[in-house]
Amino acid sequence: MSLPSAHVRAQANPDQNSSTDSIAPALPNSACLSRLDSAAVKLRRGQTPSAEQELLELLSLCPDTPQVQHNLAVVEARRGDWDEAISLLLESIALDARASASVETLRGIHRWRASEAYARALTDGQAPQPPPELVVQSSVDMNSDTLR
Repeated sequence: MSLPSAHVRAQANPDQNSSTDSIAPALPNSACLSRLDSAAVKLRRGQTPSAEQELLELLSLCPDTPQVQHNLAVVEARRGDWDEAISLLLESIALDARASASVETLRGIHRWRASEAYARALTDGQAPQPPPELVVQSSVDMNSDTLR
């Protein structure tokens, strides 16, 4: 299991002062997927703060569910923090190398960044390409059969 990035860890555990604090037990897979779906619905409805809070809780309760990191990457991308989004997508892929949606999303970000840099080089700093729109995952978006 990879650790969440520093930014996300700080948000998930704002009051945590030492490594001796207790860690919440993992939820059963069905409960993880149900809460993931709840957060995904909130994200799709634009209820980002509430969805983010739920996803941050899931980060510690469902450490082996790659869709949690993927959806947190969506939150960070919507904020414009592309480096954090990339970091979270890499964590999702580390949890499940077959996380095809996360791999394709990461490729899309890199393609966009490359085209943006190329456009700036050709047009004296103007970047005509809009950023990619990241898609929220729910429990039906399983990246592999190993979690079912």
